[in-house]
This record gives sequence, structure tokens and C-alpha cells, in this order.
Amino acid sequence: MKLLFVHFPLLVALTFRLIHFLGQYNVATGSYTLIESEDKEYYELEYEEASYLIQNCGSSLKEHISILNNKEIFNGGYLPCDGPGFGYRLIN
Repeated sequence: MKLLFVHFPLLVALTFRLIHFLGQYNVATGSYTLIESEDKEYYELEYEEASYLIQNCGSSLKEHISILNNKEIFNGGYLPCDGPGFGYRLIN
């Protein structure tokens, strides 16, 4: 899975494109917002339409990706329904 998005600190909501390669080319698009609090930071992705690429337990078009550090993110959207969590690491 390849997640493409660019963050500009002065903007609140931007566009993203999620591309998943499983013998096919699939694209899901939407907007994302960087959510920052005292103890955590995460991206809230909101898709334009339903897609099997959305990692959550329900039919919501939203997904949350936690920022662990400047090279790692984590998506635990399936954890509440006993599914897997997905960690991603930036490799130079």
C-alpha cells in the first residue's frame, strides 16, 4: 500500500490519494486534516466515497492514522473489531 499526501502547516484540510497494489490499480481520494493535541498527533482521512481500501470497522468514510514519530505512522482502524493494526515506516 502506498499512501501519498503532503502536509502544509498553514492549511487545515488537504487532498490525499491512496493507491493499493494487489495485482490491480485502485485509487481512493478524499481530504485529510492534521489533528494535534498535547499528547498525540494524527491524520483524519475522509474519503469521497466508500472503498474497500478504508481501514475501519464500520461503514464510516473516515479513518485515523497516528503519527508515531517523523518516520512512522500507525493505522489501528481494525483493532476494535479484532482485526490487524498496520504500521508504516519511511525508508530512504
